[in-house]
Amino acid sequence: MDNDYVLFWLTEEEFAAPLGAPPAIEGAPVPSWLSKSPLDYFGEFNLPSTVAEQQAKSVFSPGGLAVDEFLAAARPARGWKNLPGTEALDYGWPIEITLREGDPNVGKPAREFRHENEFSGYIAAYSEEGQALGLERFQDWHAHLGGTMFPMQGYPDFSPFYIEISEIFGGFNFGDGVAQIDLKEMKLEWAC
Repeated sequence: MDNDYVLFWLTEEEFAAPLGAPPAIEGAPVPSWLSKSPLDYFGEFNLPSTVAEQQAKSVFSPGGLAVDEFLAAARPARGWKNLPGTEALDYGWPIEITLREGDPNVGKPAREFRHENEFSGYIAAYSEEGQALGLERFQDWHAHLGGTMFPMQGYPDFSPFYIEISEIFGGFNFGDGVAQIDLKEMKLEWAC
C-alpha cells in the first residue's frame, strides 16, 4: 500500500490538549496529507460524508445518515474537505464508542485453531457456537476495542487488548482490508 503508520501513546494531558501539526523537519518533504486538501488527498469516495452515505445503504450500518448529519453540523462554512491540510487538522472525523452488549469474547484472546480457543474460552464468530450465539451481530463496526474479532484472513496471535479497524476508519487505506493493533504488545496485523 506504500503507506507508513505510527502509533503514539499519549498522556491524559496530551490527549486533552488541542491538535497540533507535526514538526517540520529540515530536508524532509511536507507530507501530502498536509500539503493537499482532504478532498484532494483522500478522494471523494473516502471522505466521511460519502462513506456515511454508502454505509446507510448497507444492512450493517443503519446509522450512516446520522453520522453524515453530525459531520454536516460540524463542518466549517466553506466545507472542511476543501481546506488546506494544515487547517483540516482541526476537523476530526467522529469516533463513536459503544458497549458491545453480550460479547462473550471480551478479555479473551482470539486464536486461529479451535483447541487454542477452548483454552482461553474465546468463541469464533463463525463457529457453530458463535453462530448459535449470533456473534455476527458484532460485525457492524468500523473500529472496536477487543471482543469478537473479524479478521480478513487468519487470527493474529494477539493479546485480548487490541483495536480492529477497517479502511474507512479515519481514511486509512488497507486495500479493502482490516488492520488489528495489539495495544499490549504493540504489534500490527493487516490483511485484505
